[in-house]
Amino acid sequence: MAWYRREVTIRFAVVCLLAACGSHSVPVGELVGGVDVTDEVTRIHYEGRDVPVEKIAAAQQWGLPVSGTATVAIAVDVPRVNAVDDYSRATGTIRVICKACKVGDDVAKLTSPLGAIDFGHIAVPDFELAIDVANGKAVVSTWRFDSPDVVLEVALELELARRFDDSTVNGCIRFHPTGGLMQHAPTTAAALQATGADMHADGNFQIKLSGKVRDPRRLNAECGDSAPRTLRHP
Repeated sequence: MAWYRREVTIRFAVVCLLAACGSHSVPVGELVGGVDVTDEVTRIHYEGRDVPVEKIAAAQQWGLPVSGTATVAIAVDVPRVNAVDDYSRATGTIRVICKACKVGDDVAKLTSPLGAIDFGHIAVPDFELAIDVANGKAVVSTWRFDSPDVVLEVALELELARRFDDSTVNGCIRFHPTGGLMQHAPTTAAALQATGADMHADGNFQIKLSGKVRDPRRLNAECGDSAPRTLRHP
């Protein structure tokens, strides 16, 4: 799910790409903005509507090509103390919506514990992500991944430290291929089952996320009740 140091724009937008800016003033087809630094605050701001996902660097960090069009709104303020960013006091939001998205291009291979394997592609007609940054945390507050090929839920909470790399990760990835995918693209379904994760009682393969941002751990383990759950739109 990869989010400059002012890296927060990529690391937060990990997992990131998204959201609902319906205003006519939002630029179309381009992601614009920047990182403005004053003595008091580092202000991270990006926005764009109907942006080809291929133009968004963070979307291409998954190991597989991603295509589609995205609407993005990122507005995060990081207070500065003695000319140093303090991420534990950061506030803001990240919103991304992607329409007619596709992961994979039927050529690129997926790197797995078994080596490089054929992946095919996964259709994602509708994707929405929201990350809220406040009160010392960055939380995936909305996750919608509508796909006929795979059921995927990503839940993530960062307990923000003054140095972003020292922030604590708590999260879970839950997923399984659909019956339709197993019928029409068995190679892709098999690739999803070759991540090294085990299937658990809820019918999902699960990967537990923990550790620090500088050295996150992806564990083949049931997430359990301690892992966050993400709110989903109906």
